[in-house]
Amino acid sequence: MARKRPAGTAGARLTGLRTSNAAGRHARGIRRRRTRGAARRAAVAAARD
Repeated sequence: MARKRPAGTAGARLTGLRTSNAAGRHARGIRRRRTRGAARRAAVAAARD
């Protein structure tokens, strides 16, 4: 089970790939909130809006 790995370390990558998408996004969002992921999400939101 990928749940045993800590969510804030390299295990986050495994969890993101192995577990549900929401869990991976949540684990990664805590560490890198203001990185490419956030920028990309903002860009997508702006484009949709």
